[in-house]
Amino acid sequence: MRPACTLASAAVRVALALCMALSGLVALAVSSSPPAAAAGMPAGWYLQQTYPMPPSSLSVVSCASPSFCEAMGQDTNALMWNGVSWQTQALPQGIYAVASVSCTSTTFCEALGNIAAGSIAMPTYSGASLTWNGTTWQVQTLPAGASSVATISCISRYFCEAVDSFSSHVVAMAWNGVS
Repeated sequence: MRPACTLASAAVRVALALCMALSGLVALAVSSSPPAAAAGMPAGWYLQQTYPMPPSSLSVVSCASPSFCEAMGQDTNALMWNGVSWQTQALPQGIYAVASVSCTSTTFCEALGNIAAGSIAMPTYSGASLTWNGTTWQVQTLPAGASSVATISCISRYFCEAVDSFSSHVVAMAWNGVS
């Protein structure tokens, strides 16, 4: 069963409503003027590209512009859209699942997921925050009490909001660009 498509809120704000969505290994794009529209076909979803080497389950995506998107999921890699094709990016060692990503520019994204530590036979898992600086993904420390956070939305490199709910409480965090 393929994961449901998730459109990050940042993607909705992109000029001309260019958004990316991933379902399994097929990338789709929506635009007010896709290539098919020029040939007299109506605007809407169109096939963009299939990724040649299947990474495992991609499930979240965020776009900062028509030429920059990040796609992530249950893998040790991320995919970056450069306006022409998807490129593989390595995630820091230990990251094994990303639940949410939000990008505001080509030099800033925040992602939330899980990191594994300990031995291969007995790993321990905890929540992780990742930041993209335009070159590499880096692990950030989550504040005490936030062992896992499920979703994030950023409006700039200086403000992000993240939340998760548990059986007895809700965890909310804010990112201020520093700590």
